[in-house]
Amino acid sequence: PLAANQELFLAYAVPKQIKNPQEMATKLAKILGLPQGELLGKFSKKDDPYEPIKHKVTREEMGEMDKLNLEGIGFVREDFRYYPEGNMASHILGFVGCDEGGCSGRYGLEGYFDKELSGKQGSLILERDAIGRWIAVGGKTIKEKEDGVDIILTIDRNIQFVAFQKLKETVEKHGAEGGTIIIMNPKTGAIIAMASYPDFDPNEYSRVRDVRVFNNPAVFDQYEPGSIFKIITMAAAIDAGKVTPQTTYNDEKGYVKVDKYVINNSNFQAHGMITMTQVLEKSINTGAIFAVDLVGIDLFREYVKKFGFGTLTGIELSSEVLGDIDQLNKKSDVYLFPASFGQGISVTPIQMITAVAAIANKGKLMKPYIVDTIVKADGERVRTHPKEVRKVISSRTATLLTGMMTSVIQNGYGKRAGVPGYYVAGKTGTA
Repeated sequence: PLAANQELFLAYAVPKQIKNPQEMATKLAKILGLPQGELLGKFSKKDDPYEPIKHKVTREEMGEMDKLNLEGIGFVREDFRYYPEGNMASHILGFVGCDEGGCSGRYGLEGYFDKELSGKQGSLILERDAIGRWIAVGGKTIKEKEDGVDIILTIDRNIQFVAFQKLKETVEKHGAEGGTIIIMNPKTGAIIAMASYPDFDPNEYSRVRDVRVFNNPAVFDQYEPGSIFKIITMAAAIDAGKVTPQTTYNDEKGYVKVDKYVINNSNFQAHGMITMTQVLEKSINTGAIFAVDLVGIDLFREYVKKFGFGTLTGIELSSEVLGDIDQLNKKSDVYLFPASFGQGISVTPIQMITAVAAIANKGKLMKPYIVDTIVKADGERVRTHPKEVRKVISSRTATLLTGMMTSVIQNGYGKRAGVPGYYVAGKTGTA
């Protein structure tokens, strides 16, 4: 498992039941590794009906104490979270953090499902007198902890491991600030792998100096998507009947003037007569502007929203953010034209992959999810069913666009992403 509970115990004493505090302290000091004087002080409080001795007592230590038949010593189960895979899925999982106020799930799945995973805490209820003092001869009630749910993820452990390793190697090789990989089943929305780097070890979260690393970039980071957004622009233009893959545009100058601004192609070159497919192959900014100008800002904004940008996807991870497409509410080409190639707007990685997955899924936008099954304490299993959010573009548009994206890999700037024996559809971009 990616996360598991380590069963430990709180050892406590009922001092009034301990007949020989000195002997008891001597015996337990060896087993628990605590100073004998500290234990003697606890056991000597004859008016105290409850005195905690040590947290995180192992079952082996408890067994040694039980063998001694020690009167006045009791145990309450405590579960502590342990993450066997360390950093591998840290951003997905988050962690259980403890402070003066107790323990709670923070970030990731731990934060999102804190209440469900925690179950109900155990308790020890003691009686007090009218002025708040413990009643030594009063009753006590111990309520055992109730288990929380188990969560089975959609993550494929082997694919997650490869994504985690390759991302780390690539970021370090190129000296990048960070990176994110998301692998999704486009037909269902199920997340197969999700890795971000830099990462952290949730077992050692208290050693992290920069707490910003706890946020999952896949759902928390907003960035200008750059040229990969030309996919969305072309989807809108084709679906609205404004262009076809073979529609031509004459890129005479290699730039477009709008008001007092000049928007250039990334290579500052003119490409002459080009098709819309070549616009994607060579990632030509002026070609994207040509297409979006035909669509118009109002219709383009509607397509962008239909693809899920500017709204939460609803994936079961804490701290998801909206992104920002407010520039599309402004009635000016100064804002529309840069948006056609992914500038002036911001998206999250989970929004971007969900939108592109809709193209692979014949135009159907699926709700991304990372929880496959929730297993309740009584054994009941609640399965997540794939949910179609909406039909974004027609199946025909999706098929045409998939062909254009395949040409990007076969004939355009994306050749390095090709895999022998397979058709690969993709789009290059610089965020």
